[in-house]
Amino acid sequence: MRLFSKYTKAERKDFPFIVLFLAFPVLQVAVFFFYVNFSSFALAFQDTAGNFTFDTIELVLEGFKNNKDFQNNPLMTMLGHSVVIWISSNILGTLINVFTCYMLTKHMIGSGFIRAIFAIPGIVGVVVFSSIMKQLYNQDGAVTEMLINFGMDIESVRRGGLLTSMETAFPTILTQSIIFNIAGGNMIVAGAYMRIPEEIFESAKIEGCGFFRETFQIAVPCAWPTISTMLTFSLCSFFTADLSFYLYSNGTGSYGMNSISFALYKMQVTISETHGSNKILYNYMSALGIIITVMTIPVVLLGRKVLARMNDTVEF
Repeated sequence: MRLFSKYTKAERKDFPFIVLFLAFPVLQVAVFFFYVNFSSFALAFQDTAGNFTFDTIELVLEGFKNNKDFQNNPLMTMLGHSVVIWISSNILGTLINVFTCYMLTKHMIGSGFIRAIFAIPGIVGVVVFSSIMKQLYNQDGAVTEMLINFGMDIESVRRGGLLTSMETAFPTILTQSIIFNIAGGNMIVAGAYMRIPEEIFESAKIEGCGFFRETFQIAVPCAWPTISTMLTFSLCSFFTADLSFYLYSNGTGSYGMNSISFALYKMQVTISETHGSNKILYNYMSALGIIITVMTIPVVLLGRKVLARMNDTVEF
């Protein structure tokens, strides 16, 4: 009652409206987040008959240990691919992005054309874009022929292209991701750069500050809240990073085009194709999700702490 005593009688009359106004979103969160996730969590500790067991958790852990899961997929290899994808896309990609984005923001020659080129994948859609790139990677595709002319001598590539060889399939898609992610965050980071007062850069130039020093000692620290926020959000996808492997491998994950995210998606597709008859997949997906979450939590917490200490917030 003390909680309501500080409100006047007229204000308390509005309480029923406020309760009804908030009831719907609260109900949505309770049902579609807490209830659904609790049900998914419980599946990891059940067998197909609904009995309590740790067998599914042990099956996933055994899969990581032996680099196999019950579908005979290389679980540890897929986890390694996810980590490599995350590092290349978020760490390396961000480092390159903050530099190239600043160059484009300073309206260098050809900046508009470069922005348009990197915006194409987002405009045409991932399905259309992957179809175009697959044609370039075929045995008679432009990219494959160029690499062969430069000395690549791999028989499987000559027969079927870059996506039909264990040596080239994953590196090809990874390299493509790095190239097209270089300017992937330009719209966000560019907005942060544009907020920096021009007087700061003019003062730096008067003091003899060069381009690289201007970029990494002035522009990046001033835009750091935006950059660190992007990196913090990306930490949550540490073990679920993917490069549209399902599209590039026609749903097979062959020739090393796989990741943890791909494995989860393929299991969901299998459930749909079998009309839910393969019930063990539900339990396995839940157990794998819990283990990935447990592995992700310390990474996110540590990453947030490191990012918070890397640079002080600059106010202007």
